[in-house]
Amino acid sequence: AIQVESTLGQGTTVTVNLPIWQDAPTEEAEVRERHRKLLIVEDDERTNSILSRLLSKEFEVEVRVNGRNALERFVPGQYDVILMDLGLPDVPGDRVTMEMRKRDPAVSIILITGWVLEEDDPRLQVFDFHVQKPLRLEEITDTISQAIELHDVRAGRQA
Repeated sequence: AIQVESTLGQGTTVTVNLPIWQDAPTEEAEVRERHRKLLIVEDDERTNSILSRLLSKEFEVEVRVNGRNALERFVPGQYDVILMDLGLPDVPGDRVTMEMRKRDPAVSIILITGWVLEEDDPRLQVFDFHVQKPLRLEEITDTISQAIELHDVRAGRQA
């Protein structure tokens, strides 16, 4: 952690806190983390690039730029969480989600969209979570954590 305190005309104090010891992860935790796999289905290159770069630090990430390709290459049990755009150019995200959910009921799917949808919009019903664009890193990582927990419950695993 880095803390910076600065007062105009008096100076700046920078405090850096480094952990002295960190317990090694258990074998079970390593196995669980190693197998966390995310799929991003999004047609915007910039969003894909940013999400991939940020999320690949903690997860194995794959990207598909359209719904048809995502469905063709989707294998049940392959992903823990899917981040799905609604406005895909070929097959709408809600339809892709319905098909994926039929094939893999355990997968947890997060809608990521810039469209402002009413709470009673029927397209929202097929998604487990909804994150509004522009995406904030803390919100998306918190939502992914919740989605992983949901996936584990559905798959009959301990979270």
